[in-house]
Amino acid sequence: QVWLSLHPEAGGVEPGTHQARVEVSAEGTTSIQTELDVRIFDFEFPEQPTLSLGGWDYTDAGGYGLTAANRDSILQMLQDYYVDTPWATMGVMPSGAEFDAEGNLTNELNFDRWDRWVGWWPEARYYNVFQHAGTDFHGEEMGTERFTRMVGQWIAAWVEHMTEQGIEPGRLQILIYDEPNEPRESEIIAAWAKAYKAAQPEVRIWEDPRFPEPWNATEAERTVLEISDVICPNTYTFLRADQRERDAYLNAIDDDTELWFYDCSGPGKGLDPYSYHRGQMWAAMKYGALGTGYWCFTCSGGGTSWNAYAQKSIEYSPLFIGETTATRGKHMEAIREGIQDYEYFVKLRDRVDELKAQGVEDPALARAEALLQEGPERVMGPIVAGGVGWGGERDRSLMDEVRVEMLEALEALRGL
Repeated sequence: QVWLSLHPEAGGVEPGTHQARVEVSAEGTTSIQTELDVRIFDFEFPEQPTLSLGGWDYTDAGGYGLTAANRDSILQMLQDYYVDTPWATMGVMPSGAEFDAEGNLTNELNFDRWDRWVGWWPEARYYNVFQHAGTDFHGEEMGTERFTRMVGQWIAAWVEHMTEQGIEPGRLQILIYDEPNEPRESEIIAAWAKAYKAAQPEVRIWEDPRFPEPWNATEAERTVLEISDVICPNTYTFLRADQRERDAYLNAIDDDTELWFYDCSGPGKGLDPYSYHRGQMWAAMKYGALGTGYWCFTCSGGGTSWNAYAQKSIEYSPLFIGETTATRGKHMEAIREGIQDYEYFVKLRDRVDELKAQGVEDPALARAEALLQEGPERVMGPIVAGGVGWGGERDRSLMDEVRVEMLEALEALRGL
């Protein structure tokens, strides 16, 4: 297979249909020619797409497959592919805190690792940090008045430093405890989240719950759902769950809480780029999610992507990670396609909402509104039924088909 990447904006190509010819030749062989029609729609694609994208890259620390030698190449690749929500380990959290007997912060904090990391991601929409919190903070057990004061003054100092850097507190998202599925884990999240919110309510709590029975949540689990700014279920667990489980998470979404999706299956190169990597964005369309994530953009299995036999563990990355470079492949291209699919959906939805608010009635508007509902369902049905393994037989043309329908619907609405 040969893939072509077209950049009409770089050459000033006008909207419309353009004809081209591709010729492939090699010494000693007969050249091959094929005709190519390229249709450019007359819409501007934004510099930053609507859908947030992250992948537990942990570029602050290395490991999994990221090293000092390939970090620059990986950073450039991820940023070129719309990644705007980088992930860091707890190592970037302010260090060196000291407290008095009442729990007051008594010294200046160390922000060196934070400063280095955000310097690599100056255009990030959000900065996601995995805290992996325990039951105490500097020896003070969670839930006490002193604990709350200590955490509050510490996070306040962090936010003050961010403000000096021009970073609003709402761009910091903290994953207090990953994939909570036991009551004690939710109790940890609740204690820390309450302390954070009491001091800095704009800092966002990001959680990916995997509650055994979310429809029958414990008090602590309900607190997690209520206090989190982002609730991020596992995509295909969510899609295959019964309705009461999906409703338990969907009912927690309101004006103050966002739905995101993530997935963490592997090995990554055995997953279908269409169903798994691109498909997550269509699930986001169907259910109104505002962000997506994949475990893990930098995980090459403890070796390189170019020698699977030498890998020490499962590789999850959609990239091909080498000792000094990162190389794009079908899986990462599919993620970029999905981000673009979602943007076309948003443009059509916004135009439909605009025309309806103006009281417009037109058959083209009715068809466009129906497509917003029917299109994602048409795409997602076979994926939910058929799984996400690359070996499965399925119609992989549906996303492109619906994408073009959305663009044509936008054109039909242009003059209304």
